[in-house]
Amino acid sequence: MRISAAIGLSLSFILSAGWSQAALGQAVLNEIRVDEPGADFNEYIEIAAAPGSSMNGLTYVVIGDDDFAFPPLQNGVIEVAVPLSGIVGASGFFVLAEASFTLGIANQYEVFNLESADNTTHLLVRGFTGAVGDDLDLNDDGILDSQPWTSVDSSVSLIEVSAPDGATSDFYYAQPTVGPDGLGASPAGATRCENGSWNLLAADAMADTPGAANPVCGGAVAVAFSEMRIDQTGTDNDEYVELVGAPAASLSGISIIAIGDYTDPITTLPDLQGRVESITDLTGLSIASDGRFLIAKPTFTLGIADFTTTATGFNFENSDNITFLLVTGFTGIMNQDLDTDDNGILDLTPWTAVLDEFAVKGSDSTAVYSATILGPDGAYVPGQVSLCTPDNTWMIGPFTIAAGGDTPGEANLPCTAYPVLECGELEAGACDTAHTTPYCAEANCCNAVCAIDPSCCQLAWDQVCADQSVLSCSPATSSCARGVTWLNEIRIDQTGTDLDEYIEIGGAPGTALTDLTIIVIGDGASTAGSGVIERAFSLAAATIPEDG
Repeated sequence: MRISAAIGLSLSFILSAGWSQAALGQAVLNEIRVDEPGADFNEYIEIAAAPGSSMNGLTYVVIGDDDFAFPPLQNGVIEVAVPLSGIVGASGFFVLAEASFTLGIANQYEVFNLESADNTTHLLVRGFTGAVGDDLDLNDDGILDSQPWTSVDSSVSLIEVSAPDGATSDFYYAQPTVGPDGLGASPAGATRCENGSWNLLAADAMADTPGAANPVCGGAVAVAFSEMRIDQTGTDNDEYVELVGAPAASLSGISIIAIGDYTDPITTLPDLQGRVESITDLTGLSIASDGRFLIAKPTFTLGIADFTTTATGFNFENSDNITFLLVTGFTGIMNQDLDTDDNGILDLTPWTAVLDEFAVKGSDSTAVYSATILGPDGAYVPGQVSLCTPDNTWMIGPFTIAAGGDTPGEANLPCTAYPVLECGELEAGACDTAHTTPYCAEANCCNAVCAIDPSCCQLAWDQVCADQSVLSCSPATSSCARGVTWLNEIRIDQTGTDLDEYIEIGGAPGTALTDLTIIVIGDGASTAGSGVIERAFSLAAATIPEDG
C-alpha cells in the first residue's frame, strides 16, 4: 500500500492504514520540541501511554529531506530513527531526550538531531526495518513508496509550508499538522490537546511540560476581550489589550489578530481589505489569579503588564478601521490577505475557532469583519474601548489618557461613568458657557484654554474658563471642534502641465471656515532645508456648502 502525502488525506484512510491516534493500547506522541533560542539543548519527545506499558518494539522516526540532494530529489528521507526501550511510569508519560536535556529527567537519553526548519513528519511506529538515510519517496511526488514498519501508533507533521510543491518546500506525509507559526516558520515545538488536536509551543521552553500533563488548550477555556487602547495624544506608547477569563486558565494556542489594510512595499499598491496587520501569540501564558490578563508594549506607563510584547509588538494602526479577533490554532502569517476578492467577507480563516471579536470604525471605507462595531468617535476610529460593568456593554472611552477612562489590569469603569468627558466630547458643554464639569465640546478651543488655565480641564469649566475661550478661540466657532472639518482629497501632480491641482475640505454643511488656514510645509532655499512654509491659504469668509 502507498501512503499519500498529508494534503487531502482523509481520516478514514488514515485509520484504515493503521495511522490512528490514541487508540486503545497504543502509545501517542504528546509533546515535541525541535528548536529553542540559542543552542538546542532541550530537544525531546514526550509519549503518552498507559502506566506500565512497554516501549520495547516502538521506534521514533522523523521523515524530512536529504541535505545533500538537489530539489526536488530531497523528499521523503528518514532523518531520525531511535528504537525505544523501557517502561512507562505512573505519570503515563515517557520522555526521550538528548543528554544535554535540562527540563527534567528523561526516561531514555539518545543522540539525535531534530531539524527545526522545513516540513517534517514525526512517527511512532512498530516493527521498524529501515535506517537513517533511507529514501521512502523515490519519485519525490509526495507519496511514500515504501513503509519500513508494520504499523503506526501515532503521527504529527510540523510544517513551514502548508501546501508544499516538493521543490521550494518539502513534502510532509501525515496528519495532523502543526504550523506554520505566526512568522511563517516551522514551529519550535508542538503540544497535543485534550481533544487530540495540536497547538504550537512557544519559541522558548519555559512553558513546556515534558513528563507531565499538557496545559488545557485555549479552545477549552472561556477567554474574552475586556479593554483596549490603540491610540493616544502624541506617540502611542500605552497601547494595551486586557483579556478576562478563569484564573490560571492557559492561553496556549490563543492569538490576538488585527485585520486591516496593507500597502505593498514594492508595487506601492494598497489593499484596503482583509490584511493581517498584527499577530500576538499567547502560547505559554495564562490568565492571572484575578481573572485578568494585561498585554502591553515595553513603553507602557499605565501599570504593570502580565506580558510585555517586543519593541515592535502591537503598533496597532489607528487611522483606518480594524477588526480584532481572539482565535485558537492560528496558522496565518503577517500581511496575509484573508479577503482575496475584497468583498467584505473573509475567504480564508486560518484558525480553529474565534473566541471573541469586535471592530473599531472611523469614517474611512476599510471593511470590518465583526458584527460588533465600535465607533466612530466623532469622525475618528476610537482610541480606547472597554466593557463597562455591570452591563458588560462596550463603551468608547476618551482619547486622552488624562481624562481617566483607562483601567488596565483593574475592574472596568461602571456603565454609569460614561461618557468620560474630555476636550472635544460633545457632552462636555459649550466653551463660551460656564458649567460645573471640566472640559468643553470644542477640542482646539478647550486645549487652548486649558494651556492657560489647567483647572478648566481638571476641576470645572467656570466663568473664568468661558471668558478665556472668547480670547483664546477668537471666536469659539464650530470649526475649532475636532472632527468637524478635515482634509478630504488632494491633487498635486498630473500628466503634463499641472492645471488641476486642488484641495478638498470635508465638513458639516454650513460650517464657517473663517478661522482656518491651509498650510503646506516642505523645503525652502538650500540654506533653509526642511520645515519651510511653502504655501498658506486663508479660508476667511469661506463656508462648507450644502454637499459637505
